[in-house]
Amino acid sequence: MKIKLKIFITLLAISIQSFAADATTTILPLELSTQGLPVTSIQIQGHKIPLIFDNGASRSNVVLSKELVRKLHLKIIPTNKKSCFHGDDGKVMCLKVYTVPELKIGNMTMHNVSCELMDKLWGGHYDEGFIWFEAAKNGVIGLELLRQFNVLVDYKASRVVLMKPGEYPHQYDIKSWMKIPFSNKYGITTIAKINGVDVTLVWDTGANNSIMKSTVKIPAKKKSCAYKENPSCQYFETTTFMLGDNQLPKTEFFIQKSEIPFDGLIGSSFFKEHQVFFDFKNNLLFVKP
Repeated sequence: MKIKLKIFITLLAISIQSFAADATTTILPLELSTQGLPVTSIQIQGHKIPLIFDNGASRSNVVLSKELVRKLHLKIIPTNKKSCFHGDDGKVMCLKVYTVPELKIGNMTMHNVSCELMDKLWGGHYDEGFIWFEAAKNGVIGLELLRQFNVLVDYKASRVVLMKPGEYPHQYDIKSWMKIPFSNKYGITTIAKINGVDVTLVWDTGANNSIMKSTVKIPAKKKSCAYKENPSCQYFETTTFMLGDNQLPKTEFFIQKSEIPFDGLIGSSFFKEHQVFFDFKNNLLFVKP
């Protein structure tokens, strides 16, 4: 089991990006890895590159591995910027920022996209027993790229739909879904009440499970995860899970020690059960009941 927590702490200047004039909506195929993480692809300089779809990478457009760039001989342009982040272990790692002259995502073409280069995803910090797969070795598509669209995440249909800001998908009855406001404080940030306790949660498809920081005292029965690699692992199931006036279904949260400044994550396991639409223009998200 891989549990990833991260916050980008150095603001990046948002790169100038443009789209093909006739391309306003695109559908990205989505599949789940053996580790429960969502994978899709982009194309750079003729190479199709599988990446983790990670809306928790809050300050990144694209992150690529150095090995991938070397292997494919990708031509990227260095800048004088760098991006720094820290994980749940409190350690800080900085990545140099480059510019990708052109990339394709679905039927859309983007120019001058900022990207960071990494040695290993999440700085190489992962649980014993984590099995590296191709997209995890390659990198991620991050929130800075995604927030330029409205985004529908539909694991059940194995797809992500990107559409221009302000547009809603006609084939989904979004107005009947639960409407939840969010802020951009730590990424996609919402205030919830779990079993009567107020908590701050970040939505993060790049974490395979929903997580609660161990210092947050939620009144709930703790259960053993029964993972061989982590015998002390525990989780709990919500009795009540309120986001505003919306009562969400019972949700499992894994308990983890962390130094993050918020309380927890709504991870990929939640998206497996629920279709979610993000309206980044109006800072609203919608969850299908």
